[in-house]
Amino acid sequence: KNKPWLDKIKSGRISKKDAKIRRRQRLGKRIVAKNGLMVLNELLGPGKVEFLETSRPDLGGMFCIEACIGENKYVGYGKSKLEAKYQAAEIALKHLIINKLNEKSTSDEQEDEFSWMPVASFAMYKLLNSWGENTKKPAKKLPDMAHLMNPGMLLNQMRPDTVFEELSQEGTAPNVMFRIKTLIDGKEFIGTGRNKKTAKKECAARACETLFNLQFQE
Repeated sequence: KNKPWLDKIKSGRISKKDAKIRRRQRLGKRIVAKNGLMVLNELLGPGKVEFLETSRPDLGGMFCIEACIGENKYVGYGKSKLEAKYQAAEIALKHLIINKLNEKSTSDEQEDEFSWMPVASFAMYKLLNSWGENTKKPAKKLPDMAHLMNPGMLLNQMRPDTVFEELSQEGTAPNVMFRIKTLIDGKEFIGTGRNKKTAKKECAARACETLFNLQFQE
């Protein structure tokens, strides 16, 4: 790609210091803060993500939205449909970024067609949002009868940024066992089950029992 400023540097018409300032200015114009929903659509393209509202009477007035990408579903909760949609999009985006990082670390290919500029825009968005928050937030209060709640729903309510990762699938159908893990406060929690939903629920239960000193009733 033609770079006129580089030709000017070589000819002595622009100093290296001025060129560095111009490069920073151009980079600053390219990185614009964008929320997770905008970045997810930018990375995957229009129509690649389907958002579905799920009826959950047990949520006590909160909304539940699923972000569906292929066979994968990412669930978000919120006091409004838009808030739940944003959370579902952020969780989906985090999974996408983690998967790309894992692919990059295990791949021998030099070329990476994944565009990281939108990810930088999302990072900028999260950074600016964090500046508006208190330095130290008070701990969330456990809801009444927390030990009777669905562990996944409780963990999402108390730690909405939790990301789950599938570790393995062992066995052959119909006797497949799934292993799901999550990392919270530097602690790793693992759940197993005959399907991903059951494994994720057990993983969330292990996390809640440790983090919130709970004992769920079956």
